[in-house]
Amino acid sequence: MNLIVKQYRNIIKVFMSATMDEIRTPIIKCAEKGLGIRPKVYEYSTGIDYSYIKPHYINHFNYVEIITNLILNDKTDEKWLIFISAIEDGKTILKALGDDKCSIIKSGTKNNEELESIINNNKFNKKVLIATKALDNGINIKDELLTNLVIMAWDRISTIQMLGRKRIDIENAQEINVYFSTRNKLGFQGLLRKYEAKQADIDLLGLKDDNKNEFNHKYDNKLSKISDDIIYKDSVTKEFMVNPIGYTRLMRDTSFALEMIEEFEAIDKLVYARKQYEWLGLLDMFNEDDLIEEVILDEAIETLAKYLESLLDTKVLEEDQIKLKELLTSEAYQIDRSLLQGTKKMHPDTFNTIVDKTLHLPYKVTATKTSKRVEGKVKKYTYWTIVKTIEL
Repeated sequence: MNLIVKQYRNIIKVFMSATMDEIRTPIIKCAEKGLGIRPKVYEYSTGIDYSYIKPHYINHFNYVEIITNLILNDKTDEKWLIFISAIEDGKTILKALGDDKCSIIKSGTKNNEELESIINNNKFNKKVLIATKALDNGINIKDELLTNLVIMAWDRISTIQMLGRKRIDIENAQEINVYFSTRNKLGFQGLLRKYEAKQADIDLLGLKDDNKNEFNHKYDNKLSKISDDIIYKDSVTKEFMVNPIGYTRLMRDTSFALEMIEEFEAIDKLVYARKQYEWLGLLDMFNEDDLIEEVILDEAIETLAKYLESLLDTKVLEEDQIKLKELLTSEAYQIDRSLLQGTKKMHPDTFNTIVDKTLHLPYKVTATKTSKRVEGKVKKYTYWTIVKTIEL
């Protein structure tokens, strides 16, 4: 309001944003209220072009493990920028990667080398930077080594703002991997409860003095963290006020959360992933079969490959068959547990399916039933033969 009415009242003012639809109406209303007339509004658009993005989407249930393993498997010098919505998830990733290659920037971060580097040099130095929404505005990163973005956002505005932290020369755009989350219905139900709590505070504040007194009494002049992004204390009147832009955002977010809950129930578990592609004009690139449900560490694959290599040209007896199942049952391989239930050993067909379809290793098992005489008695047994289907 001050910018529109009090500062150079009669000159043309230009507002620029990649997410203008969020602030357009509040700006016009403020101008109309302050000037007493509806201002003339001229709108221009450069259009959008996210063709440089290579989108991916990952299962939200285990996204921390997926992202961590993707980074551990990345042996290049390329960098990762991870936007998280839960700081504990960021701490888990940091612990797994180590602070020699990873750092976190969140609200209130000060005297941080990576933050200073971004501000002064438009780049961070470590391989991985984890950030909250505190980084999504006013920060520009111009670094060709930054080729991987992970965006854990809940809405279109945040998604676009986070994407915008990586500056792109659209005339000579490099390809950027962007990882989105599937999210789920429970997540949006949790958001809806937070939005309803904010609305309750706004309703309590109200427009009448009695309501304002009740609001002040409830919070003892200290806002709850629930609503401190939408209700503020006026510096002049010292009264609590509702931020009109924040309120518009709350209405949009509430409506979108309700929409997503309904669509998760009516359509499928990929509705939010699909929605994020749609926001960027990349819906034609969405494929239901592209869901990343797990990522296995390359080191674990190499360990199994070496073990299988040692069993070539031998009769693989029960002891090694059991050992193979125990190895595949370990958390390192993230194999569907339904394939590994039952006896100590696994069926050769099960082994072949896992090795081929999940681990993509060039080995195959055949089973041979035979017998031998032990202490005068015939004992039947089955041994495996492992062969390599192609050379690595």
